[in-house]
Amino acid sequence: MEILNWLIPNRVLYWKLPNGSTTNDFHAGLMELQAILERTEHQIHMVVDARMAQSLVGNTTLASRLGVKVAKNPQMGCCFVISHNFMFKHQLNRVTTAFGTHLRYSDSFRNAWQSLHNVDGSLPYVAPNIPVFNQRRIRKYA
Repeated sequence: MEILNWLIPNRVLYWKLPNGSTTNDFHAGLMELQAILERTEHQIHMVVDARMAQSLVGNTTLASRLGVKVAKNPQMGCCFVISHNFMFKHQLNRVTTAFGTHLRYSDSFRNAWQSLHNVDGSLPYVAPNIPVFNQRRIRKYA
């Protein structure tokens, strides 16, 4: 199952987390990210759209271990998480502590993109359109 989509091919990934995300869902996304990072020779950035996510339910041990591997991969660039939910961000921090300063939070896609452009000036200034590959899934959880 494809969880991640390219915002900019081979440069920036987009990950939409639905409401009711579990640590198993997060682990599956990290596994997909790890596979992508192993196939590339350049840095990949990621935007995680967690505006609909309310919590990250489940045991965080496996996701945390994989998070360490992903964070230490030299091809992993910055990861911007878009979320307004303090509890979700707190739960996510348990899984992503190894990212350190490469994990940043934003309140909107536009602000996340501007910050990402500041980190990597080679990216286009104008943000690409957000993929709609999960449109039906989004409506289901709305």
